[in-house]
Amino acid sequence: MCSPDDLSALIRFASGLVEPGAPARARLIGPDGSQLELPDEVYSLLRDVVTALSQGVAISIAPGNTMLTTQEAADLLNVSRPTLVRLLAAGEIPHTMRGRHRRVLLRDVIDWFAGICD
Repeated sequence: MCSPDDLSALIRFASGLVEPGAPARARLIGPDGSQLELPDEVYSLLRDVVTALSQGVAISIAPGNTMLTTQEAADLLNVSRPTLVRLLAAGEIPHTMRGRHRRVLLRDVIDWFAGICD
């Protein structure tokens, strides 16, 4: 977690990212001075990450093909594991079986959640 000093620096940085007049193309500058243009999607993602961190929000970044246990998926959705298992049994969220254990793709959990939030 960030200290209050770190948080104020992030807040200043985040406000600079959203100000109008920002450069048309963001660049990543390495310690050796090398430059790399950032695609708009990467810039937007970085801006969202910095904004969340500046508000004290914890974030996680994981590939969509990450396999979750039923408990991890339930925790992500803030529901009980039995509730998640009922959703899986009803076919609302795809899952696979590894032996006797259900596994759920992170992207399927996110897609389901996005569907109920629409």
